[in-house]
Amino acid sequence: KEDSETSIIIIQFLYGLSAMVLITTFYLEDIFRLMGVNNAFWVCAKYAPLYGYDILISSFVIMFVHNILVSRKTKYFLISSIIGLIASVLLNIIMIPKYGIIGGIFSVILVSLFSVSFTIFVSERLLKYKTIINYQIWIFILLSVLIIYGLNYNGYIESITLKTVVLFIYIIVVIMLDKYFVAAINWNKILMINK
Repeated sequence: KEDSETSIIIIQFLYGLSAMVLITTFYLEDIFRLMGVNNAFWVCAKYAPLYGYDILISSFVIMFVHNILVSRKTKYFLISSIIGLIASVLLNIIMIPKYGIIGGIFSVILVSLFSVSFTIFVSERLLKYKTIINYQIWIFILLSVLIIYGLNYNGYIESITLKTVVLFIYIIVVIMLDKYFVAAINWNKILMINK
């Protein structure tokens, strides 16, 4: 059967997740302060959102994994896991000594990107499933969240006011992109509820 709802739900889920990653990027250290977390752990607030960024990659693969399960070609999961394990070990050996904790986090992100790409390739090319989903909005979300994280990490977005403005601009841009190009949110239904 054709599934026209799952891709819409996944995109909506990505909208929410990306906003949460940005909220933790901007405000996690402040939350730690309010909660009385020992200041020795505040450094975690700088890296945790980047580690959480991985969820924007891995959650996109749900439908493609389902296609592989339905086809009963689960041997591809084993192949992906073995290649991912080897890539993870190699990337950690290369990146951690050079970049420290950021290198370790980026190795996780790169392995996740490989795993998602491999799963999409198997589902769409080898098994010939045709999953209708907007790849462009996913790539936009990945790049924009990573760029905003990088700007914050390097100290270009420091004040609470600027962080809040950037967060609202991001949300507005995503809403506009959805309203005029993606259509994952049923705007007519939302407008009817508000009347």
